[in-house]
Amino acid sequence: MAATSLADQPPQSAQPAQPPQPAQLPQLPQVLRRLAALRADRLPPLLLGALEVLPVVLVSYLFVPFILEAGTLRPWNPNLVDFDVYRLGLRALFDGQGLYDVTTSYYTLSFVYPPAAALLMSPLALGTEFLWELAWTCLNSWALVVILRRCRVPRGLLLVTVAAVVTIAFEPIRSTLGYGQVNTLLLLLILVDLLPLAPSEAAGRRLPRGLLLGIAATVKLTPLIFLVFLVLIGAKKAAAWALGTFAALNLAAAVILPQETARFLQDLLAGQVDTFSTYAENQAWAGVMARWFGDSGAAGLVGWGLGGLAGLAAVIIAVTLWRRGEPVVALGLVGLGACLAAPVGRPHHHVWALVALLGSLTTTVKVPSWARSGLVAWSTWIALCPVLVFFPHAEANTGSEKLVAALGPIGGTALLVAWAVTLWRSGALKHPWREWLKEGSWADAAPEPAALDGAAGPATPEPAEPAEPAEPAEPPEPTPAEPAESAPADPAPSVTARPKRPGGAHRL
Repeated sequence: MAATSLADQPPQSAQPAQPPQPAQLPQLPQVLRRLAALRADRLPPLLLGALEVLPVVLVSYLFVPFILEAGTLRPWNPNLVDFDVYRLGLRALFDGQGLYDVTTSYYTLSFVYPPAAALLMSPLALGTEFLWELAWTCLNSWALVVILRRCRVPRGLLLVTVAAVVTIAFEPIRSTLGYGQVNTLLLLLILVDLLPLAPSEAAGRRLPRGLLLGIAATVKLTPLIFLVFLVLIGAKKAAAWALGTFAALNLAAAVILPQETARFLQDLLAGQVDTFSTYAENQAWAGVMARWFGDSGAAGLVGWGLGGLAGLAAVIIAVTLWRRGEPVVALGLVGLGACLAAPVGRPHHHVWALVALLGSLTTTVKVPSWARSGLVAWSTWIALCPVLVFFPHAEANTGSEKLVAALGPIGGTALLVAWAVTLWRSGALKHPWREWLKEGSWADAAPEPAALDGAAGPATPEPAEPAEPAEPAEPPEPTPAEPAESAPADPAPSVTARPKRPGGAHRL
């Protein structure tokens, strides 16, 4: 058999050249792929809450030792200055010493809160310092996540990212965490009390509204400004609960700790509320006037007057915003007004700037664009806290330094006054006092449920398809025998109803 050559073989069909295949990347493990495919609203509530809180707690544990000097990461030992003051005063009280007589060794700080606050904080005197620092840092991180949820931040990865960024870069939250302060927890109490998470929570609430506000005002007196706000929005029952809780706790403290109560009232009436009121970080009007004119009586009265004016303007604007469906920015304004009116307004007291910033970024057209921009700028100024950058030692001695230290209070007060004047000129404030005290529905302050679960927001119904116009019927032909007596009436034209304009007669 003769061998066949290649030329004698039948030609094969030409195959197209295959492009080179890229190297296959290793696939994610099945568990990770399933987690990545899950949506926030499909996770069990407890699992979702843990996934949101644990990363923020980890960031806080890694970051808090570097906020203040003398803190160390290995071993983990943050320098929680104010938290140490709490524990020192409480342990001295339990040992039979005076609550306000002991000071820390390095910073010479003493307990400055009312005796009722000491009763509420009494568990801090028990246990070891290391375990309490772990628990306190974790508690503040959890509180921040809940606060962001109340301020309408969608759940899931966005909530975790915002919480981590705020922990590191937002000065009031950062310094509250670093000092071991209580401001974030007080903010949480007030928001849980006044800002419903969902309409179902507002309708089925078991805890009396105003109770948590009264507890917060017992620890620090500045939340008492929310009593005026509650009265003006018609929530008289909530204001009564807040005032009653505040009075009951302080009365109990007067019975249990009579000497400490008398000492606190004596110092309060004498104006000895803080030993660093002239420092540049004091962003209240009382601090501004004290830096310019000293601690004289006239300067103090002017500072209190300007702070009261700013606080009143903030409350009036907040009442209007609350009634027009903007509860987040409304509560943020009341809190910032309280900081301006307080005798001391340090950076970590201004945690309300976070609420005001989130509210101004998510608000609707019911807030003027210039007011929204001004509120964003003011909140950003507080968040960055350039006063601590320009004056790291908290001293402002020259005229230019005092002016820079006063830019925050001046700008914030100017914004509030201009906003209130605009509301008055537009007629939004010209209502009888009975209308101001009329109570609204708390469910109106709650967001749509879909906006809280990581979804894009409430579902918008698809517009119905327009109906096809009916063909006009042909007019009957007139017959010569029966002429028409009169021309037929024209058919009524179809009128499309105009949508009603949202809001009242006047816009903010």
